[in-house]
Amino acid sequence: MYAKALATIGALLLVIFGGATPAGAGMIGDCREPQLFHGAAVNTVVLGYRYAGRDDPALVDAAAKLATLIQFDTLLSQLKYRSIAVIQLTRPAENDPSLDRACAPEVLVSRLADQLEPGNALIFLWGNLFEDEGSLFIQSFVATRRAGQSGDFAFRWRVGDRDHAFAAGLPADRAAFAPHEVPRSELERLAEVDAKLAVARKEPDARLQGDALARDPHRPLSFYIDDVRGGWMHLKSVEGDAIGWIDAGQMQQEWPLRQFLPELSFVEGAVGYFLLQIDRAHGRPFQPRIAELADSELRRFAETADRVRGASTLALARAMQGIMRALRGDMREPIPLLRETFQDIVQLVPGSSQARNLKALADLHACCIAGSTVVAAQSVIDQLVDALRVDPTDARTLSNLQNLYLALASYAGPNPPKLTRQELTERAAQVGSVREALRLP
Repeated sequence: MYAKALATIGALLLVIFGGATPAGAGMIGDCREPQLFHGAAVNTVVLGYRYAGRDDPALVDAAAKLATLIQFDTLLSQLKYRSIAVIQLTRPAENDPSLDRACAPEVLVSRLADQLEPGNALIFLWGNLFEDEGSLFIQSFVATRRAGQSGDFAFRWRVGDRDHAFAAGLPADRAAFAPHEVPRSELERLAEVDAKLAVARKEPDARLQGDALARDPHRPLSFYIDDVRGGWMHLKSVEGDAIGWIDAGQMQQEWPLRQFLPELSFVEGAVGYFLLQIDRAHGRPFQPRIAELADSELRRFAETADRVRGASTLALARAMQGIMRALRGDMREPIPLLRETFQDIVQLVPGSSQARNLKALADLHACCIAGSTVVAAQSVIDQLVDALRVDPTDARTLSNLQNLYLALASYAGPNPPKLTRQELTERAAQVGSVREALRLP
């Protein structure tokens, strides 16, 4: 029955998103049957947070209710974009050991990524509530996927009569945020806030009696937003029936969600980033307003991020900021800043081959395309070789290195490498043989 409901929802959503796109859409569903909103360019999926401590029913309940606040806060904040959906996946209240496997983040990310339409993106958020030396902490994790991408930072370099393609991805596709301490008293208030505000009212008036959001274990609650008034969002079911008004703005005031989860600013910025990448993939014009909104949220997150405990997520945020500057079209102005940004990312996540790829490609652009004298071509080769030491089978690094050898073999500009044309050609062939042996594209 649940699968049939999902199929019906999928058909209706194609109609909704295929016509006049609503402000946004959402779903609350069973984690055993994860489903995306097909047609939404970016889906943000929140898996119910879990309490990872001794048996404490109040904290178990608080962790579960946290996801509802995150969903509606995130949905309200993303309405400034377009073609977005925010989904909450809940764990059934069953003592079933198989749930740990079926609803494991890595399993869900894989199943959801398989549903992505070409070019579209997934942001998957989950987390734990845990105790350490008598204090309570919340820690979140994030995974991102984009279907059919060739690279986030990509360009072609024409040398002679041949174009050579170069591409690098984000420095990580899964990362941990720094944990944040939260008072027990605040967690205990979550049940009260949920009961008060996770309700639908007939009008945007907090004085009216509301009905709790219906959660049928056999059917996901799927809705779209067709009206917004301040912090109030009007929900309609995908079949077109009115669900009611949700006061998401008051949720933000009643419980200091972003004080304890500043990573929600990262999520908000990442949505804008992926929308820009999707536009690029479809040949649509760059949208400065989306870039400004996304950069503002990523900057807000980065200003307070922990460079040690949250290094991977800070590296992601800074990479997104840098790449958005490059997406504007004219690479001459941002290259010095990109080189500085990408070098910082290498220091944050030295074990990331893509971080080294990003820095190498920024240096390649400076050295041999822009003709700067501050970078030598040999340095770019060395950086890509270093990236291969981190991950010898990385497809992008191998492709970049082979194409760089081929390009430099015909290159007659400033800052040439130490190798001769014959040596460069031979090394390109050697890298090509490695790619063939690994069956890489």
